[in-house]
Amino acid sequence: MHIGIVNYGMGNLGSVQSALRFLGVESVIADTPSDLKEADGLVLPGVGSFGRAMDNLRKSGFASALHAEVVENGKPLFAICLGMHLLALGSTESSGVEGLGWVSSCVVPVANEWHGAQPVRRPQVGWNTVSRLDANHPMLCRISDGEMVYFDHSFALPANCPGAIAQTNYFGEFTSMLAQKNIFGAQFHPEKSQRTGLVMLRNFTNIVASSKSESVK
Repeated sequence: MHIGIVNYGMGNLGSVQSALRFLGVESVIADTPSDLKEADGLVLPGVGSFGRAMDNLRKSGFASALHAEVVENGKPLFAICLGMHLLALGSTESSGVEGLGWVSSCVVPVANEWHGAQPVRRPQVGWNTVSRLDANHPMLCRISDGEMVYFDHSFALPANCPGAIAQTNYFGEFTSMLAQKNIFGAQFHPEKSQRTGLVMLRNFTNIVASSKSESVK
């Protein structure tokens, strides 16, 4: 089994690969769309703006290749931070830019600019807790309510996002994890979230291994 980390010019590739290496999981940096075919599971990281990321995905051919591998072939995908935003219909960060459209929701600012008379700091940078909405989901195996993970973002999917399996409060609730069939997302950075993040990455690779085993039968 090996994991393909999608390189579309917007990701924290090295830290994701280092975390997988720590877990003893083989991974490769997928520099071209054709590289996705060889991977058993995919990670879509992301740092930066929604509009530029979607432009990069489309111009590079990764958008259509991801659709073929993930939507048509059912290959497991773990989308991280900006990568999770790209699953949506669009984002208020980049008006008029369409996302991949796999999640029927739109990305919005993580919090209002003001909380009462106090200005709200955006981006949210640092540690915050996750609250499980589906404690039995495989992506949340060995994860308890209130565990801390590392965030760095100004935008997020709303709390009522379809497929939400965990929420976080930052002057209001937002979706911090989602799952729809073979598609998974985390608003935080599991590769920077110490033990909790490593457990989630392990949960994902276990799902990939199970999926591979089922496809062989």
